[in-house]
Amino acid sequence: MLFACVCGVVGMRAEVLDLTKLMPKVKKGQSYPLTTVEQGGVLLTFSRGEGRVVPANWGYARLYNNNTLTIAAQKNMRKVTLHFLKSGKEVLPEAGEMEVSSGKLTADNVWQGNAQQLVITVYPPRGKTFSLEKVEIAYEEGQTPPTTDPNEDKPKTEETVADIASFKQTKHGKAATLKINKALVLGSNDAELFVKDHTALIRVLVSKRGDWQRGDLVTGEVRGVYEEVDALPTINAVERISLRKVSSQSASAPNVPFNKLSEYTYSWVHTSFTANEKYKLANPRTDVPCFAYNGAEIDCYGIVIPQGTTLILYPLTAQDVTINYYDDRLNTYGEAQNINVQIHQALKQGVFNTLTLPVSLSASEVKSVFGQATVIAKFAYVEGNNVVFQRLTDAGMQAGEPYLLSPQTDMKSIFVAQTQVHSPKTNPNSPFVGTLNATTPPTGSYYLNRQNKLQAFFGNQQIKAFKAYFTDIENGEGKTIVVRHVTNGIQHPTLENETNVHFPTIYNLNGQRMSGDKGALAPGIYIIDGKKTIVR
Repeated sequence: MLFACVCGVVGMRAEVLDLTKLMPKVKKGQSYPLTTVEQGGVLLTFSRGEGRVVPANWGYARLYNNNTLTIAAQKNMRKVTLHFLKSGKEVLPEAGEMEVSSGKLTADNVWQGNAQQLVITVYPPRGKTFSLEKVEIAYEEGQTPPTTDPNEDKPKTEETVADIASFKQTKHGKAATLKINKALVLGSNDAELFVKDHTALIRVLVSKRGDWQRGDLVTGEVRGVYEEVDALPTINAVERISLRKVSSQSASAPNVPFNKLSEYTYSWVHTSFTANEKYKLANPRTDVPCFAYNGAEIDCYGIVIPQGTTLILYPLTAQDVTINYYDDRLNTYGEAQNINVQIHQALKQGVFNTLTLPVSLSASEVKSVFGQATVIAKFAYVEGNNVVFQRLTDAGMQAGEPYLLSPQTDMKSIFVAQTQVHSPKTNPNSPFVGTLNATTPPTGSYYLNRQNKLQAFFGNQQIKAFKAYFTDIENGEGKTIVVRHVTNGIQHPTLENETNVHFPTIYNLNGQRMSGDKGALAPGIYIIDGKKTIVR
């Protein structure tokens, strides 16, 4: 016998379909595919939809991702209340996890509208399901208006558009709903979401950061007002946003030369340019506080925005902007904030490299950039025929200061994420002088030769940027570099002098190659240059 409950609700007739009683009984732990449930003039049709699992009868209606429920009635439905079970993997739907074909769905799973057929699509969280127990349907009787909205007999028309280009044509200041079907997420932060469909891209101003990641393909809808904010196509005054990830793909911006940027206005691109009056980085904003000085060599992923005779590059996240410095070019320095820095200077593992950085690093950043086994040393003094360096432990590096550094692995360039640049300066009065541009050292300067001894530069010989040289050392020719450990005495390291001279080859007893710096080894037995050696 079919179960039905009829009660008066202020001019409306409510009918309850109790699925736990209408569906065939199942044994505990068993289930059956679920297709239809019927009661009186109401037919519930359950479908797999675009999902991979069909709805199932577990004593209740278990719904999986992308399943659909179609409710068909002989009279106009005005209100449908869905009752779900919450237990274990069975969770209650939250905002954005169900879509309806018409009308409005509130956060407490109540639909309001005016239709004889309603299609509901569900999107439970990953690894979870929705379990529907009851469906309560209310119909209007006679001409008595429903209590939910006295004007619902004359429903308001909500403008809906199917793509971004059409949304940009909606009436200024009037809210509209943008239906999004597999649009690509280009980037997001705490205040903005950038999406692109087959027609255009747009920014959505959000009140909080969502779970969207670059490369997500999202489907759903956004309701708000189209405006141009900061010259960007924008959905402002957002009334609701319901977007879900359906899949993902590579989000690749086209590589565009700076002199072709004018052909890509309001497009997301990847480009490199020198910041000046013609090409500029957008002003910093709260959630993307990037700033770079004029003259900076910038690599950027951003939206091209025309502003008079200037083209503005608008980054979508703080990670989208990098300043490049080169060891064989003239580098310009200035004030920059919250940007990545790429230093085009190669380093060799297993040797000490002379290194001068244009940015400062903390001790943890040194390990993050160069590796946990990195060894650094700083000039201390000249003693007889030795130029003494002191090995630093758990120390950072200061911009403009020269060091000896042995990285954990070979490096083609040096990348520092989200840092600051503050017009670094070197100290020309030190016997060990760093270089931030290719430099011709003064007469009486020295570099390290293959024997790790100081040797005079020949004529107007230059040294590259981000390295260091020695000067004002009396009778410096032939002096030897040593590194003094604070507790372990003196070590004679192998140093870099534009050639690849290596530390001793070291293996542990398992055959694994270790750092070339013997002083960095833990106590134990090692094979050093083919000989078994005890390190204490």
